[in-house]
Amino acid sequence: GRFDTGYSILRTLLCEEQAICNQIYSQLPLSGLWSSLICLACQVTGKERLKILSLLMRLVHLFKTPASQSTDYAAMVTGLERLNLSALNPLWQLYTKLIKDYEEKVKTYAPEIIRAMTELFFVVENLAEDWGITQHVLID
Repeated sequence: GRFDTGYSILRTLLCEEQAICNQIYSQLPLSGLWSSLICLACQVTGKERLKILSLLMRLVHLFKTPASQSTDYAAMVTGLERLNLSALNPLWQLYTKLIKDYEEKVKTYAPEIIRAMTELFFVVENLAEDWGITQHVLID
């Protein structure tokens, strides 16, 4: 349906091929997309949530510039508006609820969702450290 179509389009747009990303990313409203995907990840369940988490992870990886990347890539990423990492608060609250439910043996979801969310928050924490804003990412 519509979800799968939108996911496929975004997955393609958020590809990792350097030649394509230089042309596309400056045209995408990444901060709006970031916020929308966070809201959607809190609303959907199951495989759809996993797909949204994978898109959020792709967005985060856009802003992590590996040392081996070219200076063109670094300049492109530097020119982009940074993601609002504190916008993850609703997803963090959902994550802590899922962890609590899992510990209480209320397993109404797949454990891979917890793993995906754990990985996302780990990578976001590293990104915040790279940006020197760990004190500004308020996740209660």
